[in-house]
Amino acid sequence: MAALSSRRPGRVNCPVSRALGRSAIANPDWPTRAADPTWTPVMPPVPQEVLLDGAVSPGFVEYLRAFNGFVAP
Repeated sequence: MAALSSRRPGRVNCPVSRALGRSAIANPDWPTRAADPTWTPVMPPVPQEVLLDGAVSPGFVEYLRAFNGFVAP
């Protein structure tokens, strides 16, 4: 537990974790659909409508705008 306490809350230092997290936000059904070789995931910049249709709240969409290039203008 000591190692966890030295990290800042909410900060993810692992690039793989960030990439998977962003993919999961844009593609909430990713674990199921990834098994389909014909499936193409949604890639940034993600249209706001796609995020809202994926059950992301309007407030969270605004938060995601802070990540340059993640939400389409």
